[in-house]
Amino acid sequence: GKWKAIRNGLKVGQALPPIELYNLENDPREQNNVAAQEPEVLKKIEGIMRTARVKSKMFPLPIDQ
Repeated sequence: GKWKAIRNGLKVGQALPPIELYNLENDPREQNNVAAQEPEVLKKIEGIMRTARVKSKMFPLPIDQ
């Protein structure tokens, strides 16, 4: 797809950092975070990030707490 979302700096015991969103068709070098301009896309991808993973004791994430 044309979207790439990343969340850097995840640490247990700390608040979730914001998600960065990039439109790879228009910005293949990922220079412009468009998360604020694309709230519906961001919401959909955030849902995927929360559900498309398996909890792990070896790699705990703040959302597992």
